[in-house]
Amino acid sequence: MDLKAILEVLVKGIVQTEDQVVVKEVSGQVLHGKETIHFTIKVKPEEFSLLVGKGGSTIKSLRMIMSKLAGKMKKMVFVDLDEK
Repeated sequence: MDLKAILEVLVKGIVQTEDQVVVKEVSGQVLHGKETIHFTIKVKPEEFSLLVGKGGSTIKSLRMIMSKLAGKMKKMVFVDLDEK
């Protein structure tokens, strides 16, 4: 399973409307000798708060999980939320 698929599974487990989840991936840059991958998550506006969590705890946890998985692959990952 690739990182994008893992992130999609995690996000779909958090939100109510799984079919509205869109994860965009941009990769290719090199930073500190590692390939970088930028993920942008888009969900329904009503479910945005579910991804952020209380005090940002949910999105911080998602970022930490993805960072640990990417580290094993010698990559750096960034996870952002699309607020539009």
